[in-house]
Amino acid sequence: EPAATLAGTVLDHEGKPLQGARVIVELHVQPQIMVLDPKDVILTDSDGVFEARTIPTNNQYRVSAVAVGYGRITIPVDVAEPEGGRCHVAPLKLPVADLSVSGVVVDPTGRPVAWADVSASGQGQPYLPQIATDVHGKFAIQGVCKGLLRLHVSTNKSPILYGDAEVEAGATGVKIVISEKGENTPFIPRRPASLRGRTLPALGDVGIDLPADAENKILLVCFWDMAQRPSRNCVTQLV
Repeated sequence: EPAATLAGTVLDHEGKPLQGARVIVELHVQPQIMVLDPKDVILTDSDGVFEARTIPTNNQYRVSAVAVGYGRITIPVDVAEPEGGRCHVAPLKLPVADLSVSGVVVDPTGRPVAWADVSASGQGQPYLPQIATDVHGKFAIQGVCKGLLRLHVSTNKSPILYGDAEVEAGATGVKIVISEKGENTPFIPRRPASLRGRTLPALGDVGIDLPADAENKILLVCFWDMAQRPSRNCVTQLV
């Protein structure tokens, strides 16, 4: 079978080359997804570049990248018979994993549950190890990325109690109730830090281009939800 070489670059959250990132190539044949060679560890070099050799052509693949301190990115890749035997993958930019989630696990009576197993997963999140609550039922999951996490909690002795919760990275004071029939804790958003008395963050991340003469001037910035009719109507009236 003809083979190709997959080549690409892994970048950090600032767009700089990331050395030592692990790249995984998975063959996607409906409905199965399998790693071509689990023993073949592909790492990026000092320029963030990786190569995966002897990849069978005319197949669909998933290329994933993950690194310590960062989240995980996965992109689909169609490998035909490329010219020169090389197929270039789009740059994989990893999100930084600098947030945490903490809280407490309780039973239906509100008593803390010690030594319960807590696992977390989510799209773009790194591979997070399973942890256990402490003697007071508290837990803290470190090194998660901005976004949603699905938490699954269970005990390892009879009666087995379990429950699930969906939280936002950075959330604190999460309270997860577990029971024999299972509990689904409502979504718990992250508690944002107060901006009172602090300099506002830059507006570039939300796509706002300030005029050149805005330096050191007081500006009124209005945000509108254009998916809502009242917001669209208000903008129309202002125009």
